[in-house]
Amino acid sequence: MISVCKCAGSMKYIHLECLKGWIDSKKVSKATDSILTYFWKAFECELCKTSYSEALQAEYGLLKYDNPFSEYLIFETISTNTSKNIYVMNIKEGKEEFKIGRGHDNEIRIPDISVSRFHASIKRENNNFILRDNSSKFGTLVCLRKPL
Repeated sequence: MISVCKCAGSMKYIHLECLKGWIDSKKVSKATDSILTYFWKAFECELCKTSYSEALQAEYGLLKYDNPFSEYLIFETISTNTSKNIYVMNIKEGKEEFKIGRGHDNEIRIPDISVSRFHASIKRENNNFILRDNSSKFGTLVCLRKPL
């Protein structure tokens, strides 16, 4: 039993496996040939509305998603709202470039007004990955969790 939010009394504790199952039931997924997208609209306690922190997610492995590709990149959105997006990119399908932006023709679509319609791209060049900003208004930032 763990406590993950501000709820008190009999609602304070929850079984870890029950929490993981509940979070998994809220997941919406979409698949294309080159991208698997996973979306959680409200990654928070339904009762007290406490957001599940990044530290909590990492400690308990709350997000479950498939990874059927042999070579892949995983991107996760970081935002101030409570939604969560995970993108698993298949980099072995021969696709050399992935577009990122707010527009509908991007492989990684980020529906945020601060993101340009075609914000940036990720391109594979000589077994390296190059992230290129497309002269977007607010620029492109990268947050790596582990050294690369």
